[in-house]
Amino acid sequence: SGVQRMGFLRYDSDFMVMLGRIADYVILNVLCVIFSIPLFTVGAAVTAKYYVAMKLARKEEPNVFKAFINSFRDNFKQATLLWLLSVFLSAFLAMDWFLLKKTGMTNAVSFFQIALFVLTVLVVMSVFCVFPILARYHVTIRGAVRNAVLFSLLHLPKMILVIFLEVIPYYIGFHYMNWFIGIWLFCTTLSLYYAAGMYARAFLKVEHEKEKTGEEIQEKAGTD
Repeated sequence: SGVQRMGFLRYDSDFMVMLGRIADYVILNVLCVIFSIPLFTVGAAVTAKYYVAMKLARKEEPNVFKAFINSFRDNFKQATLLWLLSVFLSAFLAMDWFLLKKTGMTNAVSFFQIALFVLTVLVVMSVFCVFPILARYHVTIRGAVRNAVLFSLLHLPKMILVIFLEVIPYYIGFHYMNWFIGIWLFCTTLSLYYAAGMYARAFLKVEHEKEKTGEEIQEKAGTD
């Protein structure tokens, strides 16, 4: 019947639920950009984005805008300090690479060059996962950094894929500026969907292991 054929347009159909979830991820990415405009707020915005995205990945139904604002406010201080630390470390590493290139040391592989490359990769991966950790758990800044380094090493292939998916929208977009917005919306939605799901599953596994050993771990419940 016609009613059955149009069933996929019901608000509770799988198709409409999927569209709603896609819209949630799009909204999160847009909110993250808007709240990152002052630049020093990038850390808090990314933390809020992952706080809500991981809830969506766990099949929870938060009020996206409200949950984002609450997480942004609650994590602002720690996230901002972590963001400033990330900027400082990135600038330090960029200067080291600049000096290597200027002195011509990049023409031959050296121990220092290898060490700097490994350190750069580790810092980049840690920066990408420190904010999801802060979004999920009550931790100190030191604890967030330590756990981000450990998480990066334990999930190396997945972290490389996350970074690739996060960076590729900008790389493609700048090569096709006329389609930048469409490319950015599609790619960032895909990357957030994958990254949030990966983090949510990995954190859930850690939480189950902690429960078995009797170790305490403080999760952030938040107000949605």
